[in-house]
Amino acid sequence: MRMMRQGAERLTEVFCKRNWVDEKLRDWCIYTVEKWMGILLFFLAVAVWMLISGRYLETLYFLAPFYLLRRRIGGYHAKSPAVCFFLSIAIVILVSAFLGEWLLVLPEKLLFLLDAVAIALVLVASPAYPPQLNFTEEEEKANLVRKNILAAGIFLAQIFTEIMLEPCLISFSFCGICFVLITVLIQKNNKKGERENEEN
Repeated sequence: MRMMRQGAERLTEVFCKRNWVDEKLRDWCIYTVEKWMGILLFFLAVAVWMLISGRYLETLYFLAPFYLLRRRIGGYHAKSPAVCFFLSIAIVILVSAFLGEWLLVLPEKLLFLLDAVAIALVLVASPAYPPQLNFTEEEEKANLVRKNILAAGIFLAQIFTEIMLEPCLISFSFCGICFVLITVLIQKNNKKGERENEEN
């Protein structure tokens, strides 16, 4: 992962020299390039996992709400890209191979009710962005609207899946929503702890 950082720094150097990126935005550019390199590496690893395990739908039904909602609502980000990468892969494997299956012991109506509660929590939850994302108030409001539209869309997709496809797949998307909420709670708790430390 150190190679990713070095690669991001080299690319940013090129971008700055060619005046594609303002020198003042160097740190932001390094962060953004490194983030996108990490995302590409992550999805490559997920593709390998799906090929090895054969758990295509389970993985995708977990990952779609998890990834899409995290982009809008934020949540905990690991201190280093390496920890983020390995933690994310571990969660994908845990849910698609074990947790999603274990939840299927619950009655279908109860699982759907729990899922509806999780969606409702996403709708009322305020975003918790990491400090690297310097969103303006306007951008945060726009993200809030997008987050709510996305959550409603995910719920409609789950209803469609429940009626037309495989009802059991809802347990995997439910896990994705729950993990998003958990990361938001962790990030908010971390911010609260940082504020308390600054005050002391």
